[in-house]
Amino acid sequence: MKGVVSQSKIAKNTKYQNLISKHTLTKNLGIFQIETKSEDACYLGRLKSIDRQKVIIDDLDTKGNWDGEMTFVTSEIRIIEFDTDYVNSLKLVSEI
Repeated sequence: MKGVVSQSKIAKNTKYQNLISKHTLTKNLGIFQIETKSEDACYLGRLKSIDRQKVIIDDLDTKGNWDGEMTFVTSEIRIIEFDTDYVNSLKLVSEI
């Protein structure tokens, strides 16, 4: 299941609203990538908690090490990506 979910798709389509749930992100996606509206960087991790105002992830650094928590305001999230080559590569490294 490769995919990209953008903020506009989530707002317009109930199918994507269901995707943004703790159960779906943790069970089906595991590690995913968040891109914010600032476009300065992307952030990988696994979901710790989610509500209407914020998303908290366990951060995965570029070497595949777990590096603490990161919090994102949901209105600042532009894209959530999962099952990409980059995400899957870091998944493998983090499991070693």
